[in-house]
Amino acid sequence: MTSWPATTWTAAQATVISFLILGAGLQVSAELARAFAVGSGFGETGDLHRPTTTKTLSTLAALAGFQSTVVVLTLLVSCVSGSRPAAALMLRGPAGGARIVATALLGLAAFAVIYAAIALSIDRSAVVDDLAPARALIRSEHGLAALVVLGVGAPLAEELLFRGFLYPALSKSRLGLAGAAIVSTLGWTALHAGYSLLGLVEVFLIGLYFCWLLVRTGSLWVPMLCHGVYNTTLALGLKWLPISL
Repeated sequence: MTSWPATTWTAAQATVISFLILGAGLQVSAELARAFAVGSGFGETGDLHRPTTTKTLSTLAALAGFQSTVVVLTLLVSCVSGSRPAAALMLRGPAGGARIVATALLGLAAFAVIYAAIALSIDRSAVVDDLAPARALIRSEHGLAALVVLGVGAPLAEELLFRGFLYPALSKSRLGLAGAAIVSTLGWTALHAGYSLLGLVEVFLIGLYFCWLLVRTGSLWVPMLCHGVYNTTLALGLKWLPISL
């Protein structure tokens, strides 16, 4: 195991702070969505008369607002702890260099392909439903913005909070590394509560893998990069491949 950050937050403190950060992010997200709804007249005329473009922009603004809030607050909390954010959140070069990064990406790709094949054979409709929202965003006229939100914003915000901030603090408790990985990943999985059971299982397993990568490499950049590559590849696949949904 590589050197672990000397976080000053206890497991309980980090858990409460994480909930507060998520709450603030959701509040900002809701306010932005409401602002777009009012601006388009949605509040008075209803969804039937709300332009598809406005719905897409509203969704993207809400997601970007949530992600930005989480990133800013997580970095601020890390500053308050007395440590440099880069050190506290393990934003440093990985042990093993480019080779370990390539191996991590290959491992994630292998898992994604195998799990997708299994999930499609079990319940294709569930997979289709899970992908539908991202597909609608990436195929809209604001596809580039959607790609940034899905491929950059989501990995940055989620990895900073759940793996960079919460996981190390939880690991200091009696949970240890394994227990902390399970608990923090359960929290991350809950953020994807709209998914089917198959989708949630995939998110949970990938989350555990990201925790392992953090411990193995000592760098949050590795799971963050893997997360970004996974989301970006999926988004581009939904946009360009002739996938029948």
